[in-house]
Amino acid sequence: MNAHKGMVIKIIRSFPLQDLEEGDAYNEIYLSLTRALPSFRGESKASTWLYRVCINTLLQFKRREKPSDPLEGHEAEGQESNFSTTQLLQSALATLNEVDRALILMHLEGFQQKEIASAFGISPQHVGVKVHRIKKTLQEWILKH
Repeated sequence: MNAHKGMVIKIIRSFPLQDLEEGDAYNEIYLSLTRALPSFRGESKASTWLYRVCINTLLQFKRREKPSDPLEGHEAEGQESNFSTTQLLQSALATLNEVDRALILMHLEGFQQKEIASAFGISPQHVGVKVHRIKKTLQEWILKH
C-alpha cells in the first residue's frame, strides 16, 4: 500500500465523503486491503487490484451517506470563476456517477484498457467507449464553467 500511497490518496480525494475524513478513509482502505489480501490471486497487477479495493471500500461508505448536491458549495452559474485547472477538473469529476468517476480515474492514472476492463468486469472495447463518452461529458461541463 505504501508503494501506491499517492494513487490511494488521489482516489480518496476524488470520492469526498461527508462522514469520513481522509485519514480515516485511508485506514478503512488499509483494513479492507488486509481482509481481502488472502483472496488476491495475482491474475492482475497489484496496483489494479488495490485500485479496485479502494473503490469498493469508498463506494460502501458512499452508499451509507444521505444524498447531497454534488455542486453544493460551488459558485452559481454565470458568476466569474477563478478555479485552478485542478479544482475545475475535480469539480467536473464530482458531477460524474461513482462508476464513471472510478473508471476515468483509472484511465488518468495510466492504467491500460485491459487492466480497467478486468477491474470493472467489462470488455476493453467497452472501456474505450466509456472513456471517450466520459471525456466528452467532462469537456462539456468544463466549457460551461
